[in-house]
Amino acid sequence: MLWGWGWDLPLAGVPVEDFADGFSYTEDHRYYPEGGEFTWTLTLTFDDNVGFSGTIDAVGADFSGADAGCNGAFPQLQVFGGKAN
Repeated sequence: MLWGWGWDLPLAGVPVEDFADGFSYTEDHRYYPEGGEFTWTLTLTFDDNVGFSGTIDAVGADFSGADAGCNGAFPQLQVFGGKAN
């Protein structure tokens, strides 16, 4: 499972290769009084059909008050999968 936070994403049956151009999802937290939105982007690169590597980027927007620190870009995460050569 690429995303495991309980989001209802239409990813079942999606070939992993479809993530080569990036996949973005916006998570709405505006139901909290000072909430905003996070936009997550997953991009993958494939290594000779035996593995992949990629990045996850997260950007927060429209948070206010005590949650204002959630605005802006977060440090990029790296992901790896498959067989290492």
